[in-house]
Amino acid sequence: MLLSRLRSRVPLRPTALTLRSCSSHAADSDNSESTVRVRYAPSPTGYLHLGGLRTALFNYLFAKSSGGQFILRIEDTDKTRQVEGSVEALVNSLKWCGVEEDEGPNVGGPHGPYIQSQRLPIYKEAAEKLIEFEHAGIDDQVLMKSDGYPTYHLANVVDDHAMRISHVIRGEEWLPSTPKHVILYKALGYEAPTWAHLGLLLNEDRSKLSKRQGDVAVEDFRDKGFIPSGLVNFVALLGWNPAGGNNQEIFQMKELEKHERVSALPEFGPLCVPFFTEPNLSSSIAQDMKAKYIDESTPELVADVCANLRSLSDEEFTPSIKAVAKSRKLGLKKVLMPIRYYLTGMDVGAGLGDTIELLGRETVLRRLKLE
Repeated sequence: MLLSRLRSRVPLRPTALTLRSCSSHAADSDNSESTVRVRYAPSPTGYLHLGGLRTALFNYLFAKSSGGQFILRIEDTDKTRQVEGSVEALVNSLKWCGVEEDEGPNVGGPHGPYIQSQRLPIYKEAAEKLIEFEHAGIDDQVLMKSDGYPTYHLANVVDDHAMRISHVIRGEEWLPSTPKHVILYKALGYEAPTWAHLGLLLNEDRSKLSKRQGDVAVEDFRDKGFIPSGLVNFVALLGWNPAGGNNQEIFQMKELEKHERVSALPEFGPLCVPFFTEPNLSSSIAQDMKAKYIDESTPELVADVCANLRSLSDEEFTPSIKAVAKSRKLGLKKVLMPIRYYLTGMDVGAGLGDTIELLGRETVLRRLKLE
């Protein structure tokens, strides 16, 4: 069994393995604090599905493009959900796709063990430190369970720190947990990593891709005769495209490793401005919109859109826009853009339905000059 081989390579030494010793060992072994170190940390609850492969691949490619290291960590603290043989299946599927770790349970490394159930003394030490945290309270979230195992949040933060993880690249379903992790980093006196969150892979009906559905397991694609480079190419282009207008559609792994994959969103801040301040209708963008879309008939058009609405929800607003466009024989953009002009003064941004719901009825009616 793979697990027995893993344990023989990275044996548990409870008396010697602590958070302090692990952290100092990690610091001694790193040549530079600026080294990019990322990890893929699956739970052994079943096969590797496409979403997991995509997360692993994005981490792997980011490490390779940055001259960093890719770490594989097995998060097996929830014993009730474990599936026998899933660790071996996960490792084999990643290897088949060419995603091979620099450190991990099967290859070792200076920051191990890389299986969480073998790191219990580290979590115990961290939890004891948190008991003395000045803001600790009786109603704080549970971090250590009665069976001696840590909850996901504690183990995740402690391990990422001890393993010198510089960037955490994970699915956006973990966004709500990020504030908890920030608090834990501060409470433990750790320097937080840089977080990046990936959009989820969805079904055609926009429901989340799930392990409980068919044809999402990497091993199923392998068994059906798909070649690994084809599957990797497909997954690599989900939510990403090469910069500079490059229309290339077929990549080999070495080519993918050269491309920048994770970047900041500098435009995100400005796009949020209309939700907190009145739109700047004197800006160059707003003036261009006004010249293209605003004339003496615009107030009547906007009033038509809102005339029969029972609520300012996307479910009602979008059909009303389409109905007005059809009745006036206008393109949809000719109706959408005047409303976007009045609401935000920007030609791009969140979907109009989302914008309306976020602004709220009072603000929407005031900006559309309907009150």
